[in-house]
Amino acid sequence: MTAATLVPERMRLARGLGGRLSSEMLSWFCIGLFALVCLIVVFAPLIAPYDPIQPIGAPYTPPFTSKYILGTDSIGRDVLSRLIYGVQSTWPLGILVVVIGIAIGGAVGAIAGVVGGWLDNLLMRVTDLFLALPAALVAIAIVAFLGPGTTNMLIGISIVWWPYFARIVRGEVHSLAARPHVEAARMTGVGRRRIATRHILPGVVPTLVVLASIDIGSAILTISSLSFLGLGTPPPAAELGADAAHNAGFLLQAWWVPVIPGLGVLVLTIVANLAGSGVRNLMLRR
Repeated sequence: MTAATLVPERMRLARGLGGRLSSEMLSWFCIGLFALVCLIVVFAPLIAPYDPIQPIGAPYTPPFTSKYILGTDSIGRDVLSRLIYGVQSTWPLGILVVVIGIAIGGAVGAIAGVVGGWLDNLLMRVTDLFLALPAALVAIAIVAFLGPGTTNMLIGISIVWWPYFARIVRGEVHSLAARPHVEAARMTGVGRRRIATRHILPGVVPTLVVLASIDIGSAILTISSLSFLGLGTPPPAAELGADAAHNAGFLLQAWWVPVIPGLGVLVLTIVANLAGSGVRNLMLRR
């Protein structure tokens, strides 16, 4: 290689390395935003300046014009405090919905993929049945039947959240089962249970991690939608979706009261999606 071609080659490698480092830094930054929201959830009582339920000032105090940074609502409660406690209410529920969905769907998909046969057909037909149903409407119907509340909302959403994970896990199990190292283990007489626990199921974990991190944003949107419809925790508890709905009539009179909780839902969804993309990028590079 001549000096004329060596310099451009080094520049190309340097640009590639710089691009990789910047991409990794961006991915870690997105994951850091996820961790920041988790810290807000944990330390919400210390961060919130006021009690989110008790009135502390004049109604409809505009934001950035007084000691109340985001203003006050129709009865004088601090909007910032209700926003922080709304994040504390919504964010863990979104994560919990995804965890339950992975636990149920992952178990169904793993059993169907490993065992196969009639059990695989039965579990997948049940999964297809749930996938064919309008998930949002089914969740609303379940919560309406059980009654408003955080627990009932969690149950209603979790019931319709697992089929997607079941399908993905079952497909991953079938894909991994056809890999050469699994075939080699099977030919040497290794039992089906050991093949599943040592060679197949560990390979599904990275896919589940990426899916879970990306799916949290969708879960938060669903939770906020049900809260917006009045199916979440009854007032005066702080919930982002419920606060946006209860104050929607004040949009022209005091825009910040319904808009700020809606922006909170938007930010949480964006942070969850960015963190999911960051996790995916980091895992693809390994």
